[in-house]
Order: sequence, then structure tokens, then C-alpha cells
Amino acid sequence: MNVHLGDLEEYVQSKLARGGYSSASEVVREALRQQREREDEAERRLESYVLRGIDQGPPDGMTAEDWERRIATARERMRDFIRVGLDQLRDGKHVDGATAAAKLRAKQAARRAARSRA
Repeated sequence: MNVHLGDLEEYVQSKLARGGYSSASEVVREALRQQREREDEAERRLESYVLRGIDQGPPDGMTAEDWERRIATARERMRDFIRVGLDQLRDGKHVDGATAAAKLRAKQAARRAARSRA
């Protein structure tokens, strides 16, 4: 199988030039493996947070039925969120982690600046 790397060609070539890889295929396989590991870890963390919240049980004054309804609603919202993310990923509408983190940092800095001016 041949794959056109487009903008990633330079990245692959720089990895090859630095050593540690014997082919472009190796570089791509390693990058895909690392991406899969990051996604798996993010999924494990998210599941851990959700389960920790569920394990705390309902807040005071809430019936068990209300709690179960809220959990079902939260699960469905999570499924929808994941479905939308997967659709966006499939359609090429994603942002790499470094870019996303930079955008979040800029947003936080803007909020801090706005608060300090107030």
C-alpha cells in the first residue's frame, strides 16, 4: 500500500534523518501506535473520573430514581460527545494535541487578563 503523506512528509523525513527508524513505514507505525496509546489512556482517565463520580452516590436529598435518571442522561450525553468526536475525526476535522493545548492556554490567559482588568 502506498500512502501520500502530504505535509507529514517533512516530519517523517526528519525522524528518519535523526535515526532510530529504518523506513518511513516504521515512523508512521510508531506514530499511529503512540496516538492509539494516547487515545486509550484518555478513555481510561475519562472512565475513571465518571466511575468515581458515580461511586460517590446521589447527593443528599436526591432519590435513587432521580440519581439513576441522571446517570443514564450523563451516559447518553457522553456517548453523543464521543460520537461527535469520532465523526469529526473521521471527517478530518480534528486538531492535534499541541494546538489544542495552546488554544486552551490562550483562552485561560485571556480570562485571567479580563479578570485582572475588572
